[in-house]
Amino acid sequence: MKSGDVFEVLNPRGVELLKGGTRLNDRLSDLKDKKIYLIDVGKPQSDDVFDAAEKYLLEHVPQAKVIRTRKKSDYFKDEPELWDETQKSADAFILGSFD
Repeated sequence: MKSGDVFEVLNPRGVELLKGGTRLNDRLSDLKDKKIYLIDVGKPQSDDVFDAAEKYLLEHVPQAKVIRTRKKSDYFKDEPELWDETQKSADAFILGSFD
């Protein structure tokens, strides 16, 4: 191998990677009067984590509306309806993978 050699590496999962993407929104200045979605992907003990996150948010930002939801399928499967709802309704979200 010579210095400067370039190798192409394939994704071993065989999943096509996203091309392009969507720009993230600017950071919110505060969470007052905002809808915050907590999106659970169904990992073990995720209820405990989201219970704590919801409690923390409501104690520190009581004016926020916390909405808990769970993916219907596993982490790697797309759920366009969930992402459409989140994009249209949520001001912020937390996606819990917990790995």
